[in-house]
Amino acid sequence: MIKSIFTLVLLSLMVFPVSSIIHAQTNIEVESEVETEVGVEIETESSASIESQTKGEVKTETKTKDESNSSQASQKSEAKSEAKTEMKTSVGNIAVSAKGDIAASVGLPTKYPMPAVSAKSSVGLQTNQHLYKPGDSVSIQGSLWTELLSGSNNNIVTIKVFDKTKNVIYDVDTQITADGTYSTEFSLHPDAAKGSYTVTVELDSNVTDPTGIKIQSSVGSSTKIVVVPPHVFKIDVKDHGNFDVKVATNSTVNSVKFDGEEKKVSVVVEGQSGTKGVSHISIPKSMVSGNMKIMIDGELVANDKTIVTANTETETEIEISYEHSIHTIDVIGTQAIPEFGTITVMVLMIALVSIIAISTKSRISIMPKV
Repeated sequence: MIKSIFTLVLLSLMVFPVSSIIHAQTNIEVESEVETEVGVEIETESSASIESQTKGEVKTETKTKDESNSSQASQKSEAKSEAKTEMKTSVGNIAVSAKGDIAASVGLPTKYPMPAVSAKSSVGLQTNQHLYKPGDSVSIQGSLWTELLSGSNNNIVTIKVFDKTKNVIYDVDTQITADGTYSTEFSLHPDAAKGSYTVTVELDSNVTDPTGIKIQSSVGSSTKIVVVPPHVFKIDVKDHGNFDVKVATNSTVNSVKFDGEEKKVSVVVEGQSGTKGVSHISIPKSMVSGNMKIMIDGELVANDKTIVTANTETETEIEISYEHSIHTIDVIGTQAIPEFGTITVMVLMIALVSIIAISTKSRISIMPKV
């Protein structure tokens, strides 16, 4: 009887690895000798104030289907998916199954707010990201002040992109829509050089001077983006193997750490004071996932300073903008390894109840009949 119960206990323990019960803090520091260009401006040179707000909700599960709705006044993107998981095992001759819904919500904006336009800043311009990797697709969009359009006989804007050596790598004339917006998209070359790139938009317009004479003028705006290839940092987590955390940044990366207890990845970056910094941090979902929040030096980052740039079945990529100095960026999730999952707990409980029931029945059966 004792041997039977011991066998059942061993079988139940096979439902989940012993290592998954260990919930200890793990700190791993990876020193990087890779230095990238520091001090690249990424802010829009137009003086338009940002008045619109961004709301973002991203929910991810194993199958992904994107549903997004956006407008100039409010931008809200939501990606939903559903994943069903089923686990089956057996304790002795008793079949045990557990079903559960797995859902992970990133909980961060997926777009930056569209810059407002006015008489002072009549042409709005922005890109969907501040940093890109070679081969990425660059989306450019903006809007024009209504009064500017009413005084113009032109419905075309010219968009150009210059690399760090001032060579034009993209040049297109784009139609202005009825609501005064414009957009275009192009792909960077897979071997695009790293550095600062300038995006410009220009509109030729007829302007009436104080004497009533119409004169030709040109108005426009510009912004900068950063092109940087990512660097892979291998994080060794005890009993769980290696995980690749990818960082693309115009800062210098001093270290990368993983804290399983706090469910966070920390990246220490440094750059020349007075310049703008931007980083893309890609984290495997098997390492840290769930509802994310971003902290810089212990303070929560505003929504207009961070967005989700990629959210796949396997990883989450987040862009963070900041003023250069020495900063610790914390990407904090709600799930992380090592963790004792809900489904595993369910299977364990069923297994233990089954063992107790079997052992109780066995004791009763060997009692002598009166």
